[in-house]
Amino acid sequence: MLTIPAVLRDAYRSAPDKTAIEEKGRPIAYRELYENVSKLAGALSAIGAGKGTKAILMMENGAEYIYAFYALASLGCIVVPMDRNMKNELPRAAEETGAELLFVTGGLTDQEQAQIKPIRSLRHVIVSGKHNERPDFISFERLLSQGRGDLQDYVGLVQEGDLACISFTSGTVSKPKGVMLTHYTLVFNSRELGNALNASEHDIFFNILPLFHTYGISINLLLPVILKTTVVLHGSLSLREVVQELNRTGATIFACIPVMYEKMKKVLDAEKPRTVQKFISSAAPLPYSLVQYYKEKLDIAIINIYGSSEANTTAIQYDCYNAPKYSVGRLLPSFEAKITDEAGEPLPRGEEGEIMLRTPKMMQGYYRMPEQTAAVLRDGWYRTGDIGYVSEDGQLFITGRKKDMFIVGGKKVFRQDIEEIIMSCGHVQEVRVRAEHDPSRGDELIAEIVPKEGAELTEADVLTYCRSIAAPHKVPRRIVFRSALEQTASWKKTFV
Repeated sequence: MLTIPAVLRDAYRSAPDKTAIEEKGRPIAYRELYENVSKLAGALSAIGAGKGTKAILMMENGAEYIYAFYALASLGCIVVPMDRNMKNELPRAAEETGAELLFVTGGLTDQEQAQIKPIRSLRHVIVSGKHNERPDFISFERLLSQGRGDLQDYVGLVQEGDLACISFTSGTVSKPKGVMLTHYTLVFNSRELGNALNASEHDIFFNILPLFHTYGISINLLLPVILKTTVVLHGSLSLREVVQELNRTGATIFACIPVMYEKMKKVLDAEKPRTVQKFISSAAPLPYSLVQYYKEKLDIAIINIYGSSEANTTAIQYDCYNAPKYSVGRLLPSFEAKITDEAGEPLPRGEEGEIMLRTPKMMQGYYRMPEQTAAVLRDGWYRTGDIGYVSEDGQLFITGRKKDMFIVGGKKVFRQDIEEIIMSCGHVQEVRVRAEHDPSRGDELIAEIVPKEGAELTEADVLTYCRSIAAPHKVPRRIVFRSALEQTASWKKTFV
């Protein structure tokens, strides 16, 4: 059965004494993982959590995050994973989803508490780690210690088609896009990814990825449990410590993002991971110069994964060093692809156009956004917005980026989001956001602004305003003032 609680139950039954998680040098066996998830599920059920309850998971990476994810999923709750550094977007997400539970690490400030207090749906704030004792907080640790139950009691509650997760991708200022993913979608995707990577129970996964991101969920939160193997949770981003821990733990699979690989070059020059067999990159375009450096200087071949929150893992390029230009790899077995013109008509194989995908692991749609869903999902086909073609042997080629999307620090940002943020300040007549690529940082946002007549606006004013209402990766790096904005070419003229 392809559900999250069934995956954990099967791992526990098959390998109860095998290490499931290693955190700060401490091994946590599948028996302990299963028991802690069971206890937490029982405690959450006792405070009213059940099938369909939406819970925002905004905790730092760690074993407690994994306990919470599996416990919520086992009860049939709908997990809303969010970046813990994006608390300024918390009220909007809670209002949008009707979340009843909020899990955070270290508590909330008075200002943050005041922001979420008006949200009528939110019933409990569950806090892990050190925090100020408050009557309106529930201690995660206390829940875990007092909980009673057996995960097996909940497995039958959850069906494959039940909604498991609402994962936020970039949306507009007023309405973020919540990608709806079922139990079947998440488990099927991780299983297919594991098969494509030829991963097995003998592998050891090493995690530095944020577990709120679908990349981290699929490869480091679900796949190790599906394989009944170990994931090492590493909290420090000291690159030297990362390499030392890779060697100490005997990790064989290491996944991160291109920006991190760029930063790791100097450290790896001095000391290479001795046991890692698969270096994996995803979440942003992988520059060939980086592939070339790793292959020629370090004898490390990076495997590139192409995908999206909506369609999940789509293609894998195993040999990035020798791959044809623009190839992101061979489509995974579950995918069909077609290339269409601007009218949506199919083009012959090998011709460039918009890439359309179909797979059984597609999202259900955007939460409470039927118009936006209809714009990208048609008869089961997903409009990626990417421009490219498919070769005779099934390789997918991306010749143009999404017309309105940038990758900032490994996170997707849409042009419209940033432009709406800036326009909402009330002193701007026109704005256009573009990006310049920096190998060490990814895309850097630059906003070109035409102020309203008579407005006294400085770069500092705009940046301060953006920081007050937007996540850090959505704040432009630079503001350029213009008297007028030039018109740009259409996406077809730009990319084809």
